[in-house]
Amino acid sequence: MLTEVRDTLLALYERRNDFNADNQIVVDGYTNFVFRDLYGRVYSNHRINRQLKRITAKYNQEEHAEAEQEGREENPLSPITCHMLRHTL
Repeated sequence: MLTEVRDTLLALYERRNDFNADNQIVVDGYTNFVFRDLYGRVYSNHRINRQLKRITAKYNQEEHAEAEQEGREENPLSPITCHMLRHTL
């Protein structure tokens, strides 16, 4: 893992702990999740997938406009799911 990514995730984790130090969620015996909302709840895959869909749609919209402006073929992102992220390195 890149040092920058690790440092960013640790900072996010610490920031969430400032809000939720006493509210530790346990899922299948696991705790200390990095991605939690302000109430300490773990994000569901449905919620993550919805955000990924929004992110890729926005990227593709911007890519379409840039490609049109530059007179080139666009290169859109394929749909991304949290399950796909699980299998990336």
